[in-house]
Amino acid sequence: MSEPIHRLFFALRPDADVARRIEIAAAAIRASERVRGRWVQASKHHLTLHFLGNHVERPASLIDRARIAARQVRLSPFEIELERVETFGARRQSPCVVRCSSGSDCSLERLRAKLGDALAEAGLAEWLEQRFTPHVTIAYVDGRLNEPIEIPTIAWRVQDFALVESHGAATQHEVLEQWPLGEPGTT
Repeated sequence: MSEPIHRLFFALRPDADVARRIEIAAAAIRASERVRGRWVQASKHHLTLHFLGNHVERPASLIDRARIAARQVRLSPFEIELERVETFGARRQSPCVVRCSSGSDCSLERLRAKLGDALAEAGLAEWLEQRFTPHVTIAYVDGRLNEPIEIPTIAWRVQDFALVESHGAATQHEVLEQWPLGEPGTT
């Protein structure tokens, strides 16, 4: 019997309208039969900002330091646009993802950088990765798409971010805490 895994990550979670529109896009891709695979439950759609590792037991100290770091982040709410579906890599089970516009990638990188700086100050620099490709995974598919599939643009007003824990094989997501972005005019 394998040990339970506690996956920790900071993420953006879509509000109800954005979640519905992501699911509509995912359903259209699934119906087109351009890719086949295991589709992610809509309740698990998110955009990861920073991954804080897999842990056999819940890492209370790491969670406490992550919460302290998150409280330091000051940034005005902003809007991103999801505009296309593509796959990553050529693995047997490639992630099929909804991607942002390039302007959205820049906005997300600002939030990610501020959170990363705060995590480093809280002693969590070992968890920070340099590469970042903002996306929302909608499926794990056999093969890959040869080219991106354009979707109707989904505008997403980013107003908060969360620390999320994914539990074991069932991969249930638990929001440990959520932080609002500052009011317009704050930096």
